[in-house]
Amino acid sequence: MDDLGDTIVRLRAAWMAGGAALKHCPPEWLPAIGDGPQAELALAALAGQALHSVFRPAPGGPLVPREILPALPLPPVPDALRPRVRRLMAAHPWMLKHLLMFLAARGVTMHPADWLPAKRSDGLPALYAPWTDWVNGGPASPKPAAKTPVLDMPALAAELAQMLEIATVGLLHRRKRVKIRPLKTAPQNARLKLLFSQVPFAALAAALGATPADLVQTAPTGAEAGIDAFAAMVAASATAEEQRALFTAMLDDPECPLAGTRPLVAALDQRQAASLLPKVLRREAAPQFKLALDLAGEALGFATLPDITAAPGYRILHDHLGAELERPAQAALTAGLAALGLLADAKAAQSLIDICIHAGLSPADPKLDALQLNAALPPEISV
Repeated sequence: MDDLGDTIVRLRAAWMAGGAALKHCPPEWLPAIGDGPQAELALAALAGQALHSVFRPAPGGPLVPREILPALPLPPVPDALRPRVRRLMAAHPWMLKHLLMFLAARGVTMHPADWLPAKRSDGLPALYAPWTDWVNGGPASPKPAAKTPVLDMPALAAELAQMLEIATVGLLHRRKRVKIRPLKTAPQNARLKLLFSQVPFAALAAALGATPADLVQTAPTGAEAGIDAFAAMVAASATAEEQRALFTAMLDDPECPLAGTRPLVAALDQRQAASLLPKVLRREAAPQFKLALDLAGEALGFATLPDITAAPGYRILHDHLGAELERPAQAALTAGLAALGLLADAKAAQSLIDICIHAGLSPADPKLDALQLNAALPPEISV
């Protein structure tokens, strides 16, 4: 037989050109493939077997033995539910982190054959730290934080304080409120955002002649970008108690935009997040429920049906059920049902499935995957 590699090249060239390759068949293979109408197919099968069994890809460098993937403290999702989990990841990659948190709240983790963290993955539940370290070949080195010179800090805090003011609100219960002054130019607003990222929260409070607790008694007012930057400052340098106070104050103020509160959610433990979840849902105006999903924190899987139906966004979503929808509304319905599948408790998930089916959705509709997964998993861990 000629060199097998040359033979495979000739066979492949003949097939790529759209012709037969029997004339290039090694004589030693002829008894195996025969001469009937299926000989060409038999040759292709034999060539494929030879290609995969004889040739092995050469490594690009020396092979380094890896340790076995470490076990996580919780068991993986039951095998019967893994296809549904894979469909959810494929259909809604934007909510992967929420899915991981939801599964952990139900006492299970992803199966490593279905998902492993990518290198330099950020924001994953701490539960998956052993897998992240394994993928990266060891714990990641902490990035040194950029520091502003201490000597400059009083001047920067004073500059930032000039862009703010402290107001007093309330008749019986007097409280302080941070008001962000309106700025006229884009460079001024960029400078405001930069100062919020550089000045520690305590330094700003001192420059304003107040205590840190004073500044989180009520929701701040002003331009939304300034409110977001203020919340990011509190999330980065305030105590957990101060972060929780500001999150609650902003949640309680119907005039305060909530998009900037996302960094504050990390300060809430599961019990605190669960207690605030009804308020979060009452502020959810969109049928996609993405804001509620972000602000639920560790309380994913704890929303009751009354809490969900009280959300203004639910009324829009419910109106979409069974209706002839344009593509944007269809996308909103799909995203909303997926989000509710991670927000609802097990009883609410089953109730929502029943509502959807009654409205005309098939039980096998992929839009119900998250709700079906929720209803099939063990009930949420009590807080």
